[in-house]
Amino acid sequence: MSDKPEEIKKPEAPKQATAQQVSEANRRLELILTKLYNHPTDRFYAYMFFEIDRVINNAQCPTMGVGMQGGRIKLIYNTEFLKKWTDEENTEILKHECLHLINQHLDRGKGAKEKNMLKHRMENIAQDCAINQVLNKDTIEKIGGVTLERFREILTHKPDDFVLEANQTAEYYFD
Repeated sequence: MSDKPEEIKKPEAPKQATAQQVSEANRRLELILTKLYNHPTDRFYAYMFFEIDRVINNAQCPTMGVGMQGGRIKLIYNTEFLKKWTDEENTEILKHECLHLINQHLDRGKGAKEKNMLKHRMENIAQDCAINQVLNKDTIEKIGGVTLERFREILTHKPDDFVLEANQTAEYYFD
């Protein structure tokens, strides 16, 4: 045994994407959106994303999300997250993010505006539960998304006769 104190290693800070990763991610996202545009019933989602600024931010965004910045709606995503999933799975993720916009979740959620990150996180889980019910359930489960069943499991303090109805608003699931 050594008398030297063990060196404490700090976790590495997330790294920003390289130029090659940015190029590959942009190309892949364009191909996914083109497929979505050519889909007979889901074209609307592609239209939405053709008008939204797309920002790669591996350093601060571990997944994918939508938000407002400088008066513009932005899709912010991590290149490694995009690479992790198949085109079909990324399509559901994009539709999920678009549904946050369609359901005006950026405006309706109060947690982020109040700088209350716990409330913001809880609102986001409720929002995810509401919108994921209209997406492909198998895909949502595969990527670890919040399903109604998973949401029921998350709720630990509920009475025995508790009923959680399907296809409700985010506010219903939050309250």
